[in-house]
Amino acid sequence: MIRTFLKFSVLSLVIVLAGSGVVALDVEHFAVVMMVALGGLFVLPALLSRWIAPRSRGLRLAAVFLGGGCTIAVFCVDNAWLGRIADAAPELLREAPLTAAYRPAGWRIAREFALDTPMTVARGRHVGTYWIAPLLAPGWKRGDPVIAWVAASTYLSGKVGRLPLSDWDRPGEVVRFTRFTPHWRLARRAAGQHGLNLPEDIALFAWRPDAAQAMHEQAMQLLTLLGAINGTWLLCVLAAAWRRKTV
Repeated sequence: MIRTFLKFSVLSLVIVLAGSGVVALDVEHFAVVMMVALGGLFVLPALLSRWIAPRSRGLRLAAVFLGGGCTIAVFCVDNAWLGRIADAAPELLREAPLTAAYRPAGWRIAREFALDTPMTVARGRHVGTYWIAPLLAPGWKRGDPVIAWVAASTYLSGKVGRLPLSDWDRPGEVVRFTRFTPHWRLARRAAGQHGLNLPEDIALFAWRPDAAQAMHEQAMQLLTLLGAINGTWLLCVLAAAWRRKTV
């Protein structure tokens, strides 16, 4: 019973760590992200389910569905939760893969170049707004490339999400933004609309008052989801063990 529980626990940890890493590194490439999602959602847990629970068909089925839950947890990640915080200008991910956040002294959010687009859910129902604006270095002038962009979201319900627009009015730091949303495409639209020099690669960030706290909150959210999944798996293992004893 303990071995069965530990096998899935290791698998769930691998899916979450590998999945969140891929989403962070390749979030712009939708096809790659979806391949990883489908692989984590069904294929990998299905292939390993017999190894996880060789004597119980019910546990194998539970492992497949809870493995899918691990992938869903990955896509609940908004910003980077692991890495160093640098006192430097924001860089592209490929140039600083171990840096999760920056304290960009003197940089500003250029609201004059901001752009928004409606946030919709099923059947096109409008629930909020996505916002994007460039993060400009001191001394920036037109024609200079705009690499760093800041994302925000507002909700019609008044809900305060993890990317509040109100944070733009406060001093803050930037954390790498990892969630797959229209913000990436919106940055390109904003650059085209305002005539900005947009390079092929851009960096997307969340503007937070405290980068370390934002990373900690994100890690705790991921840990909570992982704990809930493994807690459900433990209940399934205990139920299977009790059923074998009573049959």
